Amino acid sequence: GFSRKRENSKLPPLDVSLTCESLGEKLCKVNDASKWKLTAPLKTKADDNTVNSLLKNFGNLVSDESIDLSTETPAKRAQLLKDYGLDANARKSPTTQRIAFTLEDGKREAAYFGAADPIGAKVFALLETGGTPNENKVFIVPDWQISVFDQKTSYFRDKSLFGLNEKDISAFTLAVSKKVKGK
Repeated sequence: GFSRKRENSKLPPLDVSLTCESLGEKLCKVNDASKWKLTAPLKTKADDNTVNSLLKNFGNLVSDESIDLSTETPAKRAQLLKDYGLDANARKSPTTQRIAFTLEDGKREAAYFGAADPIGAKVFALLETGGTPNENKVFIVPDWQISVFDQKTSYFRDKSLFGLNEKDISAFTLAVSKKVKGK
């Protein structure tokens, strides 16, 4: 599954969690047609096409720049992480953008998106594996790559009126409240 938290000046913080229902078929990879369930903030069927498309976007996130903090003193590293909006307090904040994944083997990975890069339309990002953040490397990600994830909860929910496939329909009746002209 994955969750996405973000803060937008016009919208309240979003916390959406989705779980892959195709684990048995081993169809929970970026290029697979997985079935998804929205588990938070409500439990309902997710829009599979939307979530699979979003998952492909996750798989295509790239960073053409990074900042090595491994040679910095602990005090300097702490200050830089704070400046980048990626220090421990920022990562705990519900307003910090985060994408978190739980892999099939139970391992958790996350990416935190902090402050905007003052030089261009980019944001600073930090990765976390197995609950341990890598504070030695900060990535710089084009902000358009993460803007695709700024959606309302309803974006992820299955909005189809009927939970069926049109190929399964053998007959139907259409009733209208007024007389319709035509053949």
